[in-house]
Amino acid sequence: MRRRTLIALALTISVSALHAQAGDPPSRAARISALTGQASLQPSGATDWSEAALNYTVTTGDRIYVNAGSRLELEIGAMSVRIGDLSDVTVTSLSDGFMQLGVQQGTLRLSVYRLPHGDSIEVDTPNGAVMVGAPGSYLVDIPDNDNFTIVSVDDGSVEVVGPGVDQIVRRGQAVQLSGSDNIRAISVSRPGQTPFDQWAAD
Repeated sequence: MRRRTLIALALTISVSALHAQAGDPPSRAARISALTGQASLQPSGATDWSEAALNYTVTTGDRIYVNAGSRLELEIGAMSVRIGDLSDVTVTSLSDGFMQLGVQQGTLRLSVYRLPHGDSIEVDTPNGAVMVGAPGSYLVDIPDNDNFTIVSVDDGSVEVVGPGVDQIVRRGQAVQLSGSDNIRAISVSRPGQTPFDQWAAD
């Protein structure tokens, strides 16, 4: 009897130690909810890449690269982030009231179905930051080897901010951002539909 008690106590201590080592779970996480083709994932703090898989959990600090001809969707509460091919996206911060994504290159479609009061969504690009101000549908496109970013609003509104620029972009509008130390924003026509757009809509 005494031996059983000691074993049970040892198991309890071991489990507690494992929980302590693991630390507190993240307050919010994303899930890879759709994947067509192949994508790579670099977990926070790691130097190696691994193959991304459906239903994998993504959280703060994780980096995603979507291969040529591929597509990936992240589901995060009341929003979806759809990422086109040749895209390099880092989940810079993901907490209960704040999501920040860093996009180095590629195409990202963001669908926000609900935005509670006080919550913030930010998409950082080489040409400034995009602050989502309302539920809606948004496109951020950074063509490979080009020094500009297209921000297009299907529905909702965003604020584009950075050195030399602070501009609201509303439904049906699009802007092209260029530069980094002194950002230039010019109004442009909204991009036409692409196969990625159709995939995102489906």
